[in-house]
Amino acid sequence: MATTGWPSPQGQMRGTAPAGWRDWLRRLNSGQAGFTLVEELVAIGLVGAGLVLVVAMIGTGTAGVTAQRDQVLADSLARAQVELIKDAAYQADPGASPYPTAWVPAGYSLGLDVAFWDEGSGTFVASPNGSGLQRVTVSVSRSGDLLAALQDLKANR
Repeated sequence: MATTGWPSPQGQMRGTAPAGWRDWLRRLNSGQAGFTLVEELVAIGLVGAGLVLVVAMIGTGTAGVTAQRDQVLADSLARAQVELIKDAAYQADPGASPYPTAWVPAGYSLGLDVAFWDEGSGTFVASPNGSGLQRVTVSVSRSGDLLAALQDLKANR
């Protein structure tokens, strides 16, 4: 019988495969090995570890974007407050007659510290003395964490 690669349909009986078919199926599947359970579990573990890393990177990126957003907002608030103080009239005693304050979003706090130039010591001091020069420090915090601080000088002109 010539071998063409196809089994012969002769001798086929109901419910059983003829010998030719069985040989052909054996030749078809010979040399083909499947994956073992261990190999499949290792592959699933590697894919799972990769997914965990991707999710962790997304979380880290989100936290970084949030921190940067807070920093940019804090810097803008500090600059806005300093500009308001620069535009306002000089106050000899800001404790008695405070400088205007900028609008602050919920969750943020704005701190203002004014020090006065003391000609005798050559430094800034906490009590008003009528020298006409003030060092204004603006600080912006969120949840008690200092995000930005900015200093500028204000003179009585």
